[in-house]
Order: sequence, then structure tokens, then C-alpha cells
Amino acid sequence: MCIVAAMCACVHAQKSKPFLKTIDSFSFYGVDYSHVTVHAATESPAKFREAFVAINKLMLVEADKYDVSKFARKPVTLSEVTGVCELAEQMADSFITFSAVRMLTDAEVEQAVQALPVKSGSGVGMVMVAELLDKPQKRGVFRAVFFDIETRKVLCSRRIEGEAGGFGLRNYWANSVREAMHDLKRI
Repeated sequence: MCIVAAMCACVHAQKSKPFLKTIDSFSFYGVDYSHVTVHAATESPAKFREAFVAINKLMLVEADKYDVSKFARKPVTLSEVTGVCELAEQMADSFITFSAVRMLTDAEVEQAVQALPVKSGSGVGMVMVAELLDKPQKRGVFRAVFFDIETRKVLCSRRIEGEAGGFGLRNYWANSVREAMHDLKRI
């Protein structure tokens, strides 16, 4: 039931129209891992923090492979990952668990957007808020969150998932980001 609520969380005037059809472009602020739960992984929190920063930098270095504009079918006016990299570096060690996992509430997603260190501006911003990296299920779960940059009001929040895979911690979880991006066109 929580998944259905998140999937229908887009707020805009014309409910019959997909959200991305209501905007001309957006700024991309990377993947915010500061609220993630990592399930059943044996790597250290320090290794994950390094991987989270590296994944965000990888999206800029390998922009053709992680082309948010292509996946969303909308122009991206800015790609800035410095803020989410700072958040990843400051994460506490408590994000790895071997017990039951829970997904973020809409209120927690809104708080993540409010806390996102972005420069002031206007227009629509987008961040992927990482919810779950599930090692046994080999999947990453994210919220694609579109928001008003000036007010930080969440305009649309959709849960998207991607299959993890590849060699090394960074590439393994970066693949889940890339696979999840395929769902952007459905927003």
C-alpha cells in the first residue's frame, strides 16, 4: 500500500497528464544516499560512503551512460552533484542492517529535499533519493523527486527500482541507478 501511495504522489494541475509533460526542463542534483538503508551487505560503511560519492561523480564522467535527459526525455539545464556528495561523506555508520527494512515516508522524502544543499535558483530540480540497496535481492530502490528549486516544494515523487550488477562496489550499485533511470520516462 505504501508503494501505491508513493507511485501516485505527483501533484500537478492536470492529473491526466504525466508530470514530465508539464515541465520544459529541470536541473539534476544527483543521488542522495543520506537516507538509504543498505540491507545485508558485508562491506564497511566507509566503503559505501566512498562508493556513494564515486557513483555521483561517475554520472558526470560517464554522462552518455547516465544521461538523465535521455531517460526522462527532457532537457537538463544543470547537473550538480556536489551537495549530495557532501551529504554522503557525512553519513553516520548506522545505514547497514541485517534485519527488516523500511521504505521512506513521503514526509521523510520532503525533509530530504529541504536538507539538500543546492544553490538558490528557480525552476524545477530533480534528485534521486536512495531508499534501499538490497544485496540479497540485487536491487536498488530510489525516489525520483521533482521539486521547485526556490521553495523546495515537492512537485512529484515516484518510486523507481533498478537491478544491481557489475564488478566492484561502485559499479554494482551504479548499475541499479542506471537501470532505475529507465523508469523516468513513465513519470
